[in-house]
Amino acid sequence: MRTRYDSQYDVCLGRIWSYFNRLKSVFVVALTTSPAEFFNSLVHEVAVHLCMHIATCLHIDVKSEDYAYLVGDLCGEIYPAVKHQLCDCGCHKNNNSDERHE
Repeated sequence: MRTRYDSQYDVCLGRIWSYFNRLKSVFVVALTTSPAEFFNSLVHEVAVHLCMHIATCLHIDVKSEDYAYLVGDLCGEIYPAVKHQLCDCGCHKNNNSDERHE
């Protein structure tokens, strides 16, 4: 298991666990102080670790176009679940709902 730490605050922002024999992965991105920090942690966990684990299982070359599509496809699948965390309008600060602002 790999852990990312914010060096200034020594706070864990993300973790990923992959069970290669079950072909399953779980990743967590902690609450962050800004949408930009959340995006950074999310991209780090998905594009670096999760996609690397999947590429390892499927024997995909990480320098290939197939790998680039894998990263893009996973980010597209995850977006609906995290889009409220990426908004900095202030409407979602104490709310994890998917409500749209005017």
